Amino acid sequence: MNTAFFVKIDKYRNMRNALKLVRNRLKEAKDVMKRLNELRAQEDEELHSWQEEFSKIESKISYIEESSYKQVDN
Repeated sequence: MNTAFFVKIDKYRNMRNALKLVRNRLKEAKDVMKRLNELRAQEDEELHSWQEEFSKIESKISYIEESSYKQVDN
């Protein structure tokens, strides 16, 4: 079913401009989302690094405590 319809040129141009605007806003939103994902990945890496450092410190503290208890017991 092919039905022809007519649109005034100015309305057509307005519609095209509105669609361009929506497309541009969508691209901007996607760019912001991409940047947020990059920042989240960096944050996750940093938090993982901190967790590793905390584990190392915890191990060192445990070693010091064990060593000092052994010396006190002797």
